[in-house]
Amino acid sequence: MVRLEPTLTVKVIPYEGEALSSFIIRAAHGNGARVEWFMKHYRRSASTIIHLSDISKLDYVPENILNLNLLEKHLSLAKGVLRQMSFINILTQFSDGSKPEDSRVMRGLIRKTLAYCPQCLEERATYPLLWRFQGMDYCQKHRTALLQSCMKCKKQLMYSSIYLMGICPYCKSRLASQVAVEKIIQEPCLNESFAKYKIMEQLLQFNSVLMSSQSLARKIIYVASLNAKVAELLVGDLLGISYENLLQHARGTMSTKRSIHLNVILNFLYHTEISINELFNLEVPVDYKERMSHRNVEPDINLYSCSALWCSSYAQKGSLRSTKSGFKYNQNRVLDFYVFCYECGCEYAISEGKLRERSDFIRGYSALADQPIQDLTWRQIATYTGFSLAKNKRIRAYFTVRGIGSDCSYIYEQGRIDAFLKGIQDGIKIAKIKEWGCWETEEHYFCYRYHIHVMRAILEKVNAKPPRKNKIETQRLLSSLCEELLDKNKRITNPVLLKAVGVSMQTLAKWGLKEYIDAMKQHQKKLLYEHKIRALKAEIDTFFEDRWHIHMKMNEVYQLLGYSQSQLCSYAPEINTYIRQKCFYN
Repeated sequence: MVRLEPTLTVKVIPYEGEALSSFIIRAAHGNGARVEWFMKHYRRSASTIIHLSDISKLDYVPENILNLNLLEKHLSLAKGVLRQMSFINILTQFSDGSKPEDSRVMRGLIRKTLAYCPQCLEERATYPLLWRFQGMDYCQKHRTALLQSCMKCKKQLMYSSIYLMGICPYCKSRLASQVAVEKIIQEPCLNESFAKYKIMEQLLQFNSVLMSSQSLARKIIYVASLNAKVAELLVGDLLGISYENLLQHARGTMSTKRSIHLNVILNFLYHTEISINELFNLEVPVDYKERMSHRNVEPDINLYSCSALWCSSYAQKGSLRSTKSGFKYNQNRVLDFYVFCYECGCEYAISEGKLRERSDFIRGYSALADQPIQDLTWRQIATYTGFSLAKNKRIRAYFTVRGIGSDCSYIYEQGRIDAFLKGIQDGIKIAKIKEWGCWETEEHYFCYRYHIHVMRAILEKVNAKPPRKNKIETQRLLSSLCEELLDKNKRITNPVLLKAVGVSMQTLAKWGLKEYIDAMKQHQKKLLYEHKIRALKAEIDTFFEDRWHIHMKMNEVYQLLGYSQSQLCSYAPEINTYIRQKCFYN
């Protein structure tokens, strides 16, 4: 006799855009079964434990819970249909190969509570998958805000509690009949929400090769280099990721492997109006990839010239020199190469092939060129330049010592210039030099600070960086230092150790050396305790040899010894026992 394979009597058909959790509830009730029993019947394996609350997990890790192939077979559905009803495509598409349940690409974006449109439920009692997506707050069809709770009992509807479609699991009221207070919805909010809704639909249906975070980051940076709007959003952290972080992804230098968050992808696709297919097919030029991968490719500074009109090297190519700081990030987190003019001291940054002034002297000159600088008040100068008081003081001092805006030249004392230069050479910080008592006023200090020789010395000074610490060498130094402190009976403390090894506690913890320090502290504590016990016993022995007599009471013994019996009970109970034994045997 041929045994027939069990099947389902009612062939429930999934609706377009429906969530898998919604479909499973309908399929269970359509075949006269409880949801929990239905899920257990189609669980992934016999060892898989099923709870009703697992219904909420079906929309992002369905294959961890159910045998989708078997269920599709029993419902006469095409293979892969049920998988498409979850977020699994997105989780695997951008997760850099990690397991979907471990992926952080959609972290915080999958709702745990139901958001719904009563009008949609009135038309059809199903829950669309995108109602679960955090940020989809409007119904695309009816152009109304989705409700976030039951209007009758005022409770939020937890997905883990839902077992009937269109019914509140707490008060059993029909969600389709509920009406919310009318809210005025701004048109831009609707437009952005609906645009991202369309993008999400594309992502859910998209089946292509996986895209790594490195490849995605390179494409975003490349598009930003061509699109000023995207570049502005990127440097302003408005895409949901900083330029520096994105550059780490592009170079593959992230200390911890992470995926680029889905919000970043959505914001990028929304603002660029690029389709998901265009994004996947976008090719980043090889030379651009190489430029992204190398941080310190110095530009040819001989192609640039000083832009200061009063400078003797004005418009002469090759007049600029690099500062010893070299590359630095600017306020927009874009890598700049710092240069300065050897003749006038104006500072510049070369960023993406363009020369940008950093010192503000040129802009100050443009604003004050026709004005008697020395005769103007600070308020008047600020009106012309638009700069802060501190910046205006620097600008006036710079022009004063060069005789710009004045008929007389500034007279210097050579001794003070020499002292300033020596201070710089000796590594004294500029802020400390400013505090010297030789300056009559702050303006007096600034006049020497902006002497060309002083400016050159500051800009050409190499700031010595301490050599990078080595883990093995640090471990050896730490070990010898702890042994030395033990031998000298000095306390092992974090400040003493950190100062000696020159490494932060975070780095030591990262290297696994914090446990060693804690162990050495405990060892020292034990040694000190043992030493203290030996000293106490020696003192007690001396007392019983020289001062004790048979008629002496116990409290007198403690009083003459200078100990508290209660304190010894908590600190060194063995000393109390030792004293009693001495009294007994003597």
